[in-house]
Amino acid sequence: MGSAASSLSDRGTQLLKCASKGDAAAVDALTGAYPQLLCYSNFLQTSCWHLAARAGSSDVLAVLVSRAEDIKFRHCLASARRSSRSNTSNDRGQQQQQQQRESLVQQLVNARTSKDITPLMMAAESGCADSVRLLLRQGADPWAADKLGSTALHYGAGSGKPAVLLLLLEAAGEVGPVHSPNAAHTRYSDVRNTVGHTAVHYAVQAGAQQALAVLLSAGANPLMASLCDCMVCDNLPKGSSPLHVAARRNEPALATQLLTAYAEHWQHRGMPDPRQFGDRNHQLPFQLALRHNNTQLAECLQPSTPLASLFGAAAGSAVDLSAVQLDNRNVLVCPFCRASVGALAP
Repeated sequence: MGSAASSLSDRGTQLLKCASKGDAAAVDALTGAYPQLLCYSNFLQTSCWHLAARAGSSDVLAVLVSRAEDIKFRHCLASARRSSRSNTSNDRGQQQQQQQRESLVQQLVNARTSKDITPLMMAAESGCADSVRLLLRQGADPWAADKLGSTALHYGAGSGKPAVLLLLLEAAGEVGPVHSPNAAHTRYSDVRNTVGHTAVHYAVQAGAQQALAVLLSAGANPLMASLCDCMVCDNLPKGSSPLHVAARRNEPALATQLLTAYAEHWQHRGMPDPRQFGDRNHQLPFQLALRHNNTQLAECLQPSTPLASLFGAAAGSAVDLSAVQLDNRNVLVCPFCRASVGALAP
């Protein structure tokens, strides 16, 4: 008995290694011979689903889904389900089989590590749009949050891949189940993690202009400030807005994107100019720019500089903030003029 368990554990470890390497053939062989390994996880509760997603291997994920849908695997996992099906008519039995298969796959694609990280979060962080698309189609929850309150959108923004963000935003819809510190009916694009960072913070931190353009086009609020100090993200103090992050990173183009979004969508609502926001250290964005010896950026971030004067010179180089979508050539395009915004990395 102990020998069999040890052998299965060894196979499970082998499966995790194959999944992390993106070896679809080996994963297929192992899960075909030992279907129960699809539920195997290590001491951190990391499964083959997580590791395949982190590796950006949609091929391995497709193999895992196929194996999870296999009727032999369902029989192997739940003999009680077999007896239940035998007591029903053929039509009803087939319906129950379909429901059980969908339920099982959905459980596996939403499995959590010891840090509550899901395969979808890892796929988003890898920047692999194919993996994200596959997991979403199998019922992965884009609203799920890890122990730090970050959703897959935070992970995807950090990857800087706009195609990933487009998929997540479309799947999540406008509102869904949120957690503290978010208020009820918070939009998906504005969900904060426990330190108060939104996906916009992560996109700016990554220096990702196209990803930031997608978020702002979806209506993400560029004014939201962090709620406490964060030692992970460049030692950002409490009260840091995305504009503070752009100033600290010395990113004029990102700062222009944020200010353009504010001028076009938020200023007329009576929202304050983000250049006037001070962080916990009472630092305004322009002061952070001066610390990096970027006098031109500091001048733009001066609250006394008229916003209208900033956009004329930058209009030619700024990323288009109009709504974007993914066409069948894997290119970001404006849905109105169909002009290409930029090719996406695979």
